[in-house]
Amino acid sequence: MKKAVLYSLFFLLACGVFLYALFPGKAVKDLLESAVARKAPGVEFMVEKVKPSLPFGLRLTGVRAARRGEKLFEAESVRVAPAIFRFITGGWGFTAKFPSHGGKITLKASGKKRLATEPFSAKIRLDDVEAKDMGVLEHIFGFPFSGSLSADVSFFGPAADWTRGEGEAKLTLSAGKLFFMPEMVGTGGLGVSALTAEFLMQKGEIAFKRFELSGPEAGATLSGSIAIRRPFNESRLNLEGRLTPTPAFFRRLGSRSAAAQFLRTKEGAGGLGFTLSGTAADSQIGFK
Repeated sequence: MKKAVLYSLFFLLACGVFLYALFPGKAVKDLLESAVARKAPGVEFMVEKVKPSLPFGLRLTGVRAARRGEKLFEAESVRVAPAIFRFITGGWGFTAKFPSHGGKITLKASGKKRLATEPFSAKIRLDDVEAKDMGVLEHIFGFPFSGSLSADVSFFGPAADWTRGEGEAKLTLSAGKLFFMPEMVGTGGLGVSALTAEFLMQKGEIAFKRFELSGPEAGATLSGSIAIRRPFNESRLNLEGRLTPTPAFFRRLGSRSAAAQFLRTKEGAGGLGFTLSGTAADSQIGFK
């Protein structure tokens, strides 16, 4: 009995060694890169090496994605593990975990066989990722920002048209800056001590359930919705908010500057009310 067990273990080990040695890494690498090129035109996806990761899965090293020469994402090593039960029941699924941009990213996705026509579900978790290094975030939101970002994002819907899907997101940002609304906050960005936001996506819209920001120069709240368009930076904004500036805010702008004097005329007892319209890439600001 013991010999049989030992022979079985030896056989499995030998199979693993041969699989690792004979694994067609270049073919899998080329397949992945060509698949991304077909599904996401304009995105350059590159993988240096693909190797098997025992007992089941793949190890991708040197993963990078860029769009028009601008870095979107990179990771030194990504381990992808299949969801065995999903494959047995006729579907697909995987989990990917990897350190990236100073933090950790976990991605889980699953669905039925026909991804092109059937809905799928996905969950993404970011833990203490440095936001300024992820160009994909600037591409999505339409403006750059920095700081330590943690987030939980879930989605369910068709891959062919993700705008018809449903999902929600919760995120926190600390020790950073938002480089947006230069008409209001200047080109130096708005300092962030803590930002907490919750979003709900359904029926082609993203609703702001919560958006609260505190910082050394100002506090801010934001509410409303975004009508989703493809690409996302063409989505329509229907947002309103309130900015509560501190004396440091006006000192940075220059207390006698035209911008500071104008904002003081608009500031009420509860802060400065404003609206955001236009698109995510070309927003227009108004004052109440």
